[in-house]
Amino acid sequence: MFEVKYHRKAFKEIQNLLRTNKEIIEEFELFLKDLEDKPYLFEKKKGKLKSCRAIKFKVKGNAWRLVFRIIEAENYVEILSIDLHDQAYSSAERRI
Repeated sequence: MFEVKYHRKAFKEIQNLLRTNKEIIEEFELFLKDLEDKPYLFEKKKGKLKSCRAIKFKVKGNAWRLVFRIIEAENYVEILSIDLHDQAYSSAERRI
């Protein structure tokens, strides 16, 4: 089982997303459970984000991504960004 940690800016993104889109709170809680129990389930990224994985989901018809990396040596998962598709990946690249 992994501990879930947040990049400080990702934590603010998550707060804003959940405050403005209350309908995804339950779904987000499932994401956290999956990150704790089975983070390798999610798609591995390529290029600059090759150390990361992403969860795909939709909110009000828009494609969103939660980008994270697994730190095996310390047994935790770090959430790097959560945003619309392109912005999530751009933010994650700056935070690794």
